[in-house]
Amino acid sequence: MTENKSGPYSQKEKDFIAEHCAKLNYKDIAMRLKRNAEAIRKYIYMHHSSAFVERSKSAEYDIQASPVWHDLKRQFSPAELDMFLFHWGRIVSQFRDDVYPTEEMQVIDTIKLEILMNRAVTQQQEVMNDIKDLEALVVRMQADDDVDQHEISNVERQIGVLRAAQESLNDDFRNMLKDKNNILKDMKATRDARIKHLESNKHNFLAIIRRIVENHELRDRLGRDMEKMRLATDVEYERLSEWHEYDDGEVDQPFLTPENVLED
Repeated sequence: MTENKSGPYSQKEKDFIAEHCAKLNYKDIAMRLKRNAEAIRKYIYMHHSSAFVERSKSAEYDIQASPVWHDLKRQFSPAELDMFLFHWGRIVSQFRDDVYPTEEMQVIDTIKLEILMNRAVTQQQEVMNDIKDLEALVVRMQADDDVDQHEISNVERQIGVLRAAQESLNDDFRNMLKDKNNILKDMKATRDARIKHLESNKHNFLAIIRRIVENHELRDRLGRDMEKMRLATDVEYERLSEWHEYDDGEVDQPFLTPENVLED
């Protein structure tokens, strides 16, 4: 077994990693360079990040250049817009930029729901804190003999209103979560949908053919594997064509074809 090389990377190795890190798995690169796979992974992470990140940045620029972005800037705060770009880049990259206009609208609606869900959760936390503060105030007021019962009742009514608002926020969150999951399901963006998508023989076959045609390194690797399989098949064919004595004493050829018939 050949030992992996160690030490600093040569310029040739750096150039190879830069050229192929977006197309090849880091393990394949490590095998080609005879380097430690984990070291290659760390090098790519530190110096080139990933093709996924690059596609995400490209997707961000695309949405910011579209008319939709002007509406989004009126609808969301700067922090929410940053979150929108984060999710937009990752979702579009997941589909490898193969997003049609109708699907783009679904992605936008999904991210909007995500942001609104975050708003609801944030508001819910604020309401919980307000309820906690008011409940503590009621305890202090009840301990004070100078406080009128009417004032205590007024604070308790505020707590009741806040609890109703909290329940309303819970309902809003559940409804938005349901809507978001339905959109993701329609887009086949969930793990279960992706697995079913891959199990489609027709799509799976076309995807494999397309990948083989577009990926030179994959074609080479598959070609080598096929040749190894052919050679192994020939060796096993010859072995099984020989005479073999079975446990019952009978002698015969396990693999018998017109091409390998042996004379007695």
